[in-house]
Amino acid sequence: MVGLIISQAIEKFGKAVMGEQQLQEALADMMTDIFTAESVLVRIRQTPINESAFKIGTVFVSEKMGKMVQSAKQCLLYIHGGEIPEEIYAEYEQLIILLNLSEDIYLLKEEIATHVIYNNSYPF
Repeated sequence: MVGLIISQAIEKFGKAVMGEQQLQEALADMMTDIFTAESVLVRIRQTPINESAFKIGTVFVSEKMGKMVQSAKQCLLYIHGGEIPEEIYAEYEQLIILLNLSEDIYLLKEEIATHVIYNNSYPF
């Protein structure tokens, strides 16, 4: 998704993309979110099998990816003057499908809270 935005920004602005501070900030935030999501997934993989830790990771990654999807759309709208071309929007939608943001985050948060209260400890 970041690659799509970068390619569209460079195509639209060329070297002038360096002056697009809001765009740069959004891309930096997305890269930070990707890095932290990956770090959480690595930590969970290193943790002994723990369903609650897996749920925490799922919530964290789902929320970060949801934020990234919204930010990406705003970037594309900005790059294309408020109207994303059909072929670019189709590519954006395909990336959303790949992210598969279909978890019930509220239910997972409730289950995590129940675990923490019942066990009086955090899963990690």
